[in-house]
Amino acid sequence: MTDRSDAMKLYSYPLVSVVVVTYNSARYVEQTLDSVLAQTYRGPIELIVSDDGSTDNTLKVCNEWIALYGNSFTRAEVIKTPHNLGICGNYNFALAHINGEWVKFIAGDDMLAPDCVDVFVDATRQSDDKFWVSGTLCFNEDGDIGPRYLMGDDLDSEDVETQAKVLAEKSPSKPLIEGPAIFVHVATLRGLGGMDMSYPMLEDFPAAFRFAFNGYHIGIIKRPLVRYRIYSGSVSQSNPSFIPMYQMAKWDAFRKVALRDRKYFKAWHGIVMKSLISIPRTTPLNMLKRYLLMLTDFWAIFSRFR
Repeated sequence: MTDRSDAMKLYSYPLVSVVVVTYNSARYVEQTLDSVLAQTYRGPIELIVSDDGSTDNTLKVCNEWIALYGNSFTRAEVIKTPHNLGICGNYNFALAHINGEWVKFIAGDDMLAPDCVDVFVDATRQSDDKFWVSGTLCFNEDGDIGPRYLMGDDLDSEDVETQAKVLAEKSPSKPLIEGPAIFVHVATLRGLGGMDMSYPMLEDFPAAFRFAFNGYHIGIIKRPLVRYRIYSGSVSQSNPSFIPMYQMAKWDAFRKVALRDRKYFKAWHGIVMKSLISIPRTTPLNMLKRYLLMLTDFWAIFSRFR
């Protein structure tokens, strides 16, 4: 545990807000909090637990933990959303209550590597980037699975327009950004409107694309700085709406990049693909709608003959 009693005197170190977002997280959240306490970062950290209407004893666990260890931080507090807001809503609620220059969001079932904040802050000193993403170390109840780098080499470009295009046009089935692994400049995130509420379960890809599309280069750290828990109760594993929502966000980004590049047939392809996801194949009328839409997709039709 790092003694932060003199942290506010270390003016060369920015205040980092670590936000633990919780919803019925009582089973694992103490491990998450312990990982925040174990940070090697010498600068000031404020710890905010933002709970989204838990019905288990998450609040009790968090309040008891903070009563024991809260003095190790410049500020340690549990805040509660007025009602269940969902993932992005909870992130934005917390965003309005933090004081840090940088924010590290972490779900109440994941954990930070001991040097997570330290490595991210060191990277910000060497670059003007305002959005960072690292690798993750995946694990489950049986132990470590291994490191994962969803971004691979795909985002290894100094050109932010290229990054935006890669984010938008990479296969909709392959995400490049992982929510637990992001580290974000608070003022810039606020200036861009926070997390995108158009996709309330996606705190990662829409935010990354919003930064890149607005000219903010994404910094990449190819080290696993977060321990990401793989289990059937997570949102990505248990909610059937998660994958369609991600695909819709990808096609929306595809459309925006195409419009930016003045490729209007390509932009229409993005609209068609997003629409097809929302039209179920349950009735003959819906199937007719799908076929008619596909017939208007000239970019996709002519691309097959290239």
